Amino acid sequence: CKLEQQACLASKQLTVRCEGQCPCPTPHSPAGDSKQELCTGQDLADLGDRLRDWFQLLRENAKQNGSGGLPASPTSALERSVAATCKEAVGWMFARLDTSGDLFLEAAELAAINLDKYEVCIRAFFNSCDTSKDGRVSAPEWCFCFWREKPPCLRELEKIQIQEATKKKLGTFIPSCDEDGYYRRAQCEPGGGECWCVDQHGAELTGTRGH
Repeated sequence: CKLEQQACLASKQLTVRCEGQCPCPTPHSPAGDSKQELCTGQDLADLGDRLRDWFQLLRENAKQNGSGGLPASPTSALERSVAATCKEAVGWMFARLDTSGDLFLEAAELAAINLDKYEVCIRAFFNSCDTSKDGRVSAPEWCFCFWREKPPCLRELEKIQIQEATKKKLGTFIPSCDEDGYYRRAQCEPGGGECWCVDQHGAELTGTRGH
């Protein structure tokens, strides 16, 4: 019920994509694959979106109940410091988790988000947040992790889907993306038409067009 309530507030529509754990298996990543193979760049971006929605729900509940359900931050100065670099519920959750008040999340503090049973990519997600590879997540690393952009090819596909759903633009070229959401090197028109090469961000390489 809480999930449906938050989806309504965020103007999102919920559907059951698959049974079992997230992320859903794909034709290229069957259910029997290892966790590392399951967690693509797209999976991590989608997980960040789900966690951000969950943090928002916890924050709203905390406002109503006067409690966040997690240990409170030791000082309001911490929240002000994180709020300067983080946005809304993401910064709020960092302050709740950072029980030591040192503006770093250690493994024990991250363990308070106990979602391993439901999200097989949760460890890979937090590992990806630790860009300095020092075994802990700083406030800037935490914020960037939740507000990073989706890979360019995946972002283009989502834009095309929205345009076609609203009938704003039909007959658009649909790019070929790799499992991490970037452009595949070879792009071709449908039906065996013209092909060309691009870099991972979709920029066409000069002199590569041909049939």
